[in-house]
Amino acid sequence: MIYVTNNGKTDFSAEHACTKYEFPVGKTVEIPEKVASFIFGYGVDDKYTVLVRNGWLKMSNEYSLALSKLADFRFTTEPVKHHLQSPVIERVAPPPSKGGKGAKAQQVQHG
Repeated sequence: MIYVTNNGKTDFSAEHACTKYEFPVGKTVEIPEKVASFIFGYGVDDKYTVLVRNGWLKMSNEYSLALSKLADFRFTTEPVKHHLQSPVIERVAPPPSKGGKGAKAQQVQHG
């Protein structure tokens, strides 16, 4: 499986074998490698056919611009770990008072 993340500015969708695949902005989608190859040219040196099929290349002088649209997608073989975690809660003891005795720990929330 291949994990595709759309880092572009617009959602993207494409079809392969009568199945529609949607790639929302900022989301990672898991697809079979053969689908990634067909839609994005994953593992293929010549991207020309893919760029034309996706409508990114209409004129031959737009090749660099079309490649930049393809570059908006990130491909990995491992799931993407998003940094959406709950806030960290830790206990912090305030500095000791001048009397030499420390105070009780206070709960501080970060995030």
